[in-house]
Amino acid sequence: MRVFIYGTLKRGHRADHRLEGQIFVARAETAYRYRLVDAGGFPGLVAGNLRVRGELWDLTEDCLRELDDYEGVAEGNYERVPIELSDGSRVGAYLYLLPTATLPDCGEVWSLRREPVPPSTGE
Repeated sequence: MRVFIYGTLKRGHRADHRLEGQIFVARAETAYRYRLVDAGGFPGLVAGNLRVRGELWDLTEDCLRELDDYEGVAEGNYERVPIELSDGSRVGAYLYLLPTATLPDCGEVWSLRREPVPPSTGE
């Protein structure tokens, strides 16, 4: 399944290892219907009026099941739904379901990258 990835799962971000063995397709943007909120160190995709920038991935069913668990789909944190991209195509994405009224707005891109690993001191 083709999925729009917009946060910690993107290449170079702290959870990108969860997409090992999957196929990166391209950078992508949503239609002007969404925005991102900062849900406490990770983003949530919600309805809005921006074009969110992210990545398209082809994911296996096994990977999707693992991501559903990681994203808390069963707990009601996120729901995997079809969304519209800027080119009019529809793909899957994880929509944030928890209350957002007090969350900071992130706009159109999530950019909190994973922390670099400090060099070894040899101790």
